[in-house]
Amino acid sequence: MRSAPAVQVDLGDDLVWRGAVAICCGSALAALAAWAAGWAELPVRWTAAAALLAAGAGACLGRFWLPAPAGVLCWDGQQWLWDGRPGDLRVVFDLGPWLLMCFSPAGQGRAAHLPLSRAAARAGWHGLRAAVYSRRPEPRTPSAPRM
Repeated sequence: MRSAPAVQVDLGDDLVWRGAVAICCGSALAALAAWAAGWAELPVRWTAAAALLAAGAGACLGRFWLPAPAGVLCWDGQQWLWDGRPGDLRVVFDLGPWLLMCFSPAGQGRAAHLPLSRAAARAGWHGLRAAVYSRRPEPRTPSAPRM
């Protein structure tokens, strides 16, 4: 069985990813602030103010301090490469025009979550999705000489 053709996608700053991270960070800090204010038995208006302030701080944290990783993702027909390092790529979320992938480098290294969008990948989107969902080729082993 043939593997998917080679594809290369340059990943930059993804605004959808930053927005999603900002919303998650803001929501988490707002919930924590509301819980703490409720535990301290503060009036409702102070609890709401603390939650809104924490939501804004969390959104700023997510927006500016947790950017999407930028680099080059490649499928060479045999293996995945992220900025020249070989590894394994798996789908975390597939929302149609947007994918969240997890790249685990071969050997040692920290896994990276890579947000991919149709808008950012442009012409490489179809090839990228084909490579992500295609079967990996079997490793080639030298065959023994026949007698």
